[in-house]
Amino acid sequence: MLYPALSVHSEKIYSTDKFGGLHTGNNIPFYEFSRMENLTGDDFPHMSVREKRGLFADHSSDTCFYTETPLTACVNTAEGILIITEDAVFLDGREIENVRLLQGVKKRCAVPVGRNVFIVPDGIYLKFTDSGTQVIYCSKTVTAENTSLTLCLSDGTDIFPHYYGSFPESASAGEKLVISSSESMELWSFTGSEWVRTDDLYIRLPLSVEASEFSAGQSLYIEAGSGLFSDGYYTLSGKTENSLILSGSIPTEIENVSVTVRHEIPLMDFAVEHNNRIWGCRFGENNRGEFVNEIYSSKLGDPASWYCFQGISTDSYMASLGCSGEFTGAVSTGNEVLFFKENHIIRVFGSTPSDFQVTAVPARGVEKGAHRTVVNLNERIFYKNAEGIMLYDGTVPVNISSALEKGRYKARAAGGIDGRYYISMTDPDGERGLFVFDTVTGLWHREDDSLCTEFIFPKDGILIFAGENDTGVSFFVTSYEKNKDRTERLLGKDVCTLIPEEEIHFSAVTGFTQFSGREKEKLRSIYLTLKLGEGSFVEISLETDSGGKERIFFLDKPTENKVRLPVSVPPSLRSRLEIEGQGEFTLYSAEHRIRKTGEVRNID
Repeated sequence: MLYPALSVHSEKIYSTDKFGGLHTGNNIPFYEFSRMENLTGDDFPHMSVREKRGLFADHSSDTCFYTETPLTACVNTAEGILIITEDAVFLDGREIENVRLLQGVKKRCAVPVGRNVFIVPDGIYLKFTDSGTQVIYCSKTVTAENTSLTLCLSDGTDIFPHYYGSFPESASAGEKLVISSSESMELWSFTGSEWVRTDDLYIRLPLSVEASEFSAGQSLYIEAGSGLFSDGYYTLSGKTENSLILSGSIPTEIENVSVTVRHEIPLMDFAVEHNNRIWGCRFGENNRGEFVNEIYSSKLGDPASWYCFQGISTDSYMASLGCSGEFTGAVSTGNEVLFFKENHIIRVFGSTPSDFQVTAVPARGVEKGAHRTVVNLNERIFYKNAEGIMLYDGTVPVNISSALEKGRYKARAAGGIDGRYYISMTDPDGERGLFVFDTVTGLWHREDDSLCTEFIFPKDGILIFAGENDTGVSFFVTSYEKNKDRTERLLGKDVCTLIPEEEIHFSAVTGFTQFSGREKEKLRSIYLTLKLGEGSFVEISLETDSGGKERIFFLDKPTENKVRLPVSVPPSLRSRLEIEGQGEFTLYSAEHRIRKTGEVRNID
């Protein structure tokens, strides 16, 4: 006997209660997102909308928390937030007067040193005191015409008389004389029984008022235009009312010469502070037009003094490198300074010049132009490389951005706080994005299209963003609720207050869910567990294998707690969700109910 063929239907359930982050590659799973806006991993494993930001609102026209002038540097200091535009310097929103910045500079490094700040390449040292701000210009040049170079003691006393070639037959204890050679002069002192060579011999250079421009201990570059004098760096041992006392010697007195005195800081591409020294680097021409590939350190505790080499522990430092290529960034870590080139990481260890060690390691360094992406976050270094975002812990750089398209983005700036690395990037089509990497979950999220040019690093647990828009630069912090009181307390309400961001628009597109196999599987329904805040709405559409898109869910009424809601969907073999809305929204789980259709053959 023949029976009719029967179709047997059964149901299979796929449930997701752990949502991933942004993944822009191919064939991503349903629980990750190919596109995303304003979502966060704060509530991981759930998907939720980020918190409202706090926007800076100016109270007066003389503050800079909204400026039409591009920024060249921003930094937190012990005295407040220092912001540098192309032509002015501001502290907590108020301009510091009488600061002469170099013109045409688009990129600066503002380096906090204790209470003070050192600015590169301008060579300006801002010294903050209880009575005000002292602006020190570290680079100075003074020229003395028709002057002379003579020998003297450390206090500036002239050396007379001069004996040449031999010692006198008799002398009194304490008597001094100078023995001249073809290259220099040596000072000798009679002890009462013998002549002893001493180091108390110096060069005196008469200057008038300009002598006050220089400080003892500085290294000065002296040019005399005389074959009897070796142009170069001399340590300023001391000063008299109208003279400089320089360490060194000359073979004879030099008269009627034009002498140029320069106090220089190196031309530097990047600079950082480490162990009470300023460290910098340069690939290109130096102050005298010579091509160099060097790293530098200031004197210990003295950012204004460089090129001082007296053989003591507080000396400055300089080293030439063998690895070629432009420097692309620098950062200070716990026990070393790192300088980057695109294909090298230069590591500097040690505590004094005598034991400094410089090692150049071939590795994926910082991409050119991405110097503002270098961030020391939780004792690890993050930065943008041509291949992606790198994490460096002192061993080998690791690419942490495999979820993003390789080499797709051009980075602008980055910052870090609370275990999150924020980086502002643009893609080849010019689309902007503020991306966040969570170091705990390893997930990427995209917030919005903010183009951040500076990040002011945490103070009192606050990270301040400087974002470009069509009319200028504005500032904001990550969370209005968390940071309102702290920010206003930090800056003062008379300078700036925080206002909350408007309701946040959010969106996301999941990966495709594929239902296939020997048995025919088709999506029949979806159950969503979610929570919606007051004044919010969410709309969910289903994109199917046919390419069509249909709205399957809309909710604009708040839920007191999370709720589980059924959603009817058209049958499909392959589908993904598009989620869009505004306000507060959390998705806890998504449950797919699949209908399986099998066929039973005719039976005799």
